Order: sequence, then C-alpha cells, then structure tokens
Amino acid sequence: MQTVDGGILAAGVLAPKGFTVNTAGCGINSPKGSRKDLVVIDAGGTASAAGVFTTNRVQAAPVVLSKDHLQTGMARAVVVNSGNANACNGEPGMADA
Repeated sequence: MQTVDGGILAAGVLAPKGFTVNTAGCGINSPKGSRKDLVVIDAGGTASAAGVFTTNRVQAAPVVLSKDHLQTGMARAVVVNSGNANACNGEPGMADA
C-alpha cells in the first residue's frame, strides 16, 4: 500500500496488497489547497464494498449517492473529503456530489 507522499506502509491489516492511497489539497479546508483535504483509496481493481450510513431522515447528497453506488456490493475506490458536508443544498448538492 502506498501512503501519502509515496511512502510505503508496512504489511498488515492496514496495508492490504494492491491498494494505493493518495492525497491532495483541493482548497476545501484552506485557500489555494495548501492543506491536504482529499483522500483517494484505490483498490487496484473491483473489490467487495459495503457502507454504514446515517439513519437520519435528512441525508446529504454524498450519502444518497454512495448508497446508490454500493447497491452492487462492489467498488474500485473510495474518495474522502474533509471540511465540506455538502448537506441540505438540493439539486446543486446532488450535482456536486
């Protein structure tokens, strides 16, 4: 498993074979992307996937979209952002998700 800045994580449960991890600064948490606020975990191919989501009646667009994507029980990657809930913003929120 590759970690941030191309380092290698030692083998074990936190380093599944074939997975890679990369980060980026997208400007969500800091101006001009000076702070890393996006993580992409790539399985290197299609892998089994599942999710646990809020049971709240109000669900943000990324929750709705992620539930839909996981209907097959398979995924290739997980994208995680920090600093942006993208909640309660209607159709523009779904488009952004």
